[in-house]
Amino acid sequence: MTATLEARAESAPDPADVAEPTRTVPASLQAWADPNPRAGLLLLLLVTAVAALTRLWALGFPQGKSFDEVYYATEASEILRFGYEDNPGYTFIVHPPLGKLLIALGEWLWDSDHAGYNTIGYRIVPAVAGIVSVVLLTRIARRMFHSNVLGAVAGLLLALDGVSVVQSRVALLDIFLQLFIVAGFGALVIDRDQMRARLAGLLAEGADLSTGVPTLGPRPWRLIGGVLFGCACGVKWTALSFYVLFCIMSVVWDRGALKAAGARRPWRSTFRRSFLPSLGPYGVAPFLTYLLVNLGWFAGEDSWNRHWADTHGSHARIDLKIAHIPFNWGWLPGPLRSLGDYVYNAYEFHEGLDSFHPYKSNPWSWLVLGRPVTYYYPSNPQGCGATSCSREILLIGTPLMWWAFVPALLWLAW
Repeated sequence: MTATLEARAESAPDPADVAEPTRTVPASLQAWADPNPRAGLLLLLLVTAVAALTRLWALGFPQGKSFDEVYYATEASEILRFGYEDNPGYTFIVHPPLGKLLIALGEWLWDSDHAGYNTIGYRIVPAVAGIVSVVLLTRIARRMFHSNVLGAVAGLLLALDGVSVVQSRVALLDIFLQLFIVAGFGALVIDRDQMRARLAGLLAEGADLSTGVPTLGPRPWRLIGGVLFGCACGVKWTALSFYVLFCIMSVVWDRGALKAAGARRPWRSTFRRSFLPSLGPYGVAPFLTYLLVNLGWFAGEDSWNRHWADTHGSHARIDLKIAHIPFNWGWLPGPLRSLGDYVYNAYEFHEGLDSFHPYKSNPWSWLVLGRPVTYYYPSNPQGCGATSCSREILLIGTPLMWWAFVPALLWLAW
């Protein structure tokens, strides 16, 4: 009997040698492995070719500046000459400089005297921005839907969309807004997948996340996303709503991933492991990026409002009409106070811009293409072979696509 017990004891495994049982990784945390990456690359090349053809073909037409190119292409050439928008004709510049800096890059490459009169020079970078936007959307949709075909469909829709095509072929700011917003969103999607992969690795190793979630390590794509959203705000302030909503969405994504990983209190874990670490990439990084975008304005001696703080002491205050309270910012350095006053003046300009225009386009009608915007309509065009000719560049979305978006949005809301 004693010998039998000893034999059983010798054959029993050492508890230290027993491996921890692996936990099941939820499907929502599992990475997608593309079964056919070559097909994805081929589809990307085809979609990119369509985007390039629609945006680069006859880019120099029409010759000369049309619509608001008279502002932005002109200000871009001023940035090349002075480092900032000198703008002697209209004094006040109401948009940040990054979009005009990018237009200036094309003028620098294409226009030898930097005078801003070379049509290809001030349109080439917007065209490239439109093509890159299509490439980014194709890859982002592929990652989100786990499908090369759906990614290509998403890219093709943007490549053939009338609004994106027109905006890519003129030296305006909106195409850069599209580029940085899509790129920033793509960075957050990559960050989401990396975070889920880390949680999946912890679960596969047998970690029990119900009792607490460890530090999940650095998240560089969050920082990249914050910088890109700062760049978007450095083009136009309308990026601010996308920036805020996408940052909130990123934190909500983390909450869903932590809940799927078994966190007992996902909101508390999200606050500690997602929200607090996001203050740097989502708060500080965009602000510093915006300041860097305005570096030429800081360096310029004659840039608009640059020396406002020199004539307004540190006691000067601004009445923030949003909250109807005075804001004392005397503790800030003079250049920052000057920029702050400039930004506030631009905000007041946009808020007070309510003059009537008979051809105005109301926001409610944009989705159904109720009032397209004319970008170019010459008074007496020639060359059509008839006694009377008409020629126009119209900012209008592709109707078949845009009208299909309305029921799709209603379905998504449901």
